[in-house]
Amino acid sequence: MYDGAPARWVQRLKFSNGFREGRVLAHLMADDLLARGLAADLIVPVPLSTWRLMRRGHNQAITLAAAIARTLHIPLARRMLIRTRHTQAQADLATSARRRNVANAFRARQPLTGLRIALVDDVMTTGETLRAASRALHDAGAASVTLCVATRTPAA
Repeated sequence: MYDGAPARWVQRLKFSNGFREGRVLAHLMADDLLARGLAADLIVPVPLSTWRLMRRGHNQAITLAAAIARTLHIPLARRMLIRTRHTQAQADLATSARRRNVANAFRARQPLTGLRIALVDDVMTTGETLRAASRALHDAGAASVTLCVATRTPAA
């Protein structure tokens, strides 16, 4: 859930360059993936728009994904998924508008035929961003996509 220490750590990682907190979250995420019996060929972070990346200075999903990849000895495909357009921040939108906001906003750079992907992001609220990113990976031929998030917001 998006409260307590994990929520604070994500906020620090996202907005205050809290890379130490990011490493702790990534180790917890890797432990969870191992406990669930993850079988992945690639670790793929959810990309930020160029505008948001320039404003923030880093992509928190890449920070988490890189540490998970190192811990689990799975290749990191840092630039596999791209945003095809800038989208409004999901946090600024009502639940009903979130799906439209990210529809067709992602594309895989190359075929992923038969590969098992672990898709990494920091927070899941309604799941629309992860759904759109997963769809792009499946469209590129991924056999499966496992979602891996540091925290979730409470159900609305």
